[in-house]
Amino acid sequence: SGSICLERCNWLVIRADSHNKGSTPNPDEDAMPFKYARTTGVAIILAAIVYSTWLLSGLLGSHLSWVNAYASELAASGQPTAKVTRIGDGVASLLVSGTGVVGLNNLGRNVHWRRLNRWGRHCALLGFGGLVLIGVATIVDVSFPMQCAVSLASCKAQLAHSTSWVHRVHEGSSIVVGGAWIAAGAGLTGLLSPRSGLKLHKLMPASRYLTGIMTAASAFYAITAAVLEVLQRYSGIAQRVHLTILFVWMVVFGLELIISPKRWRRLRRAFR
Repeated sequence: SGSICLERCNWLVIRADSHNKGSTPNPDEDAMPFKYARTTGVAIILAAIVYSTWLLSGLLGSHLSWVNAYASELAASGQPTAKVTRIGDGVASLLVSGTGVVGLNNLGRNVHWRRLNRWGRHCALLGFGGLVLIGVATIVDVSFPMQCAVSLASCKAQLAHSTSWVHRVHEGSSIVVGGAWIAAGAGLTGLLSPRSGLKLHKLMPASRYLTGIMTAASAFYAITAAVLEVLQRYSGIAQRVHLTILFVWMVVFGLELIISPKRWRRLRRAFR
């Protein structure tokens, strides 16, 4: 009977120990498998802010219509908002491309990213490579501004008479930026999915779904913009809706890089 009691006691100890181990949170469970995550998060949030100088257009003396004028017309030659808009877009482009470079660096050097399968690696290349392309194309956009504000009748007459090569370069780079947002969004949507092999879908749940929404919105805007260009109406408001969606996505993406799920839980408990 003594041996039976000893066996039972050992069994109870082993069971209790396994239960405690199972209930103890894994310290690596909430660890972000992304080097320089916080720095990158701050950078993308700052990019969202400086990329939104179009919100200040009225304060800077612009009289362009929010309904029919592109936000990019604020950087056109001769506009009072040109200097501030170009500086804001230029800084944003550096921050966005920097985010892409950090992501590509993680893909090449981060040991945690070895869990990525082939499909996940392709998604990471497309996503972060797209961010780099957005930054580079936006720098070209800023360096080669519109000849004039295309929504104005005087500008339309000027372009009908003579269109500068600088203006044409700007048109081309704008198309590249639009396509790069779709590519980056598609790649990051795949990377944030469970199929990629990483656990980012658990660490960045809001970004997982918002990235898909941003990608769909970017694709929809690309089609809509082409139609509205023909109609020559509502181009401004369509672009501003798209810019607002990009702003929300960048802020949420940045916050989830900065704040771990464990800290999110603490914040939720603090505000209850």
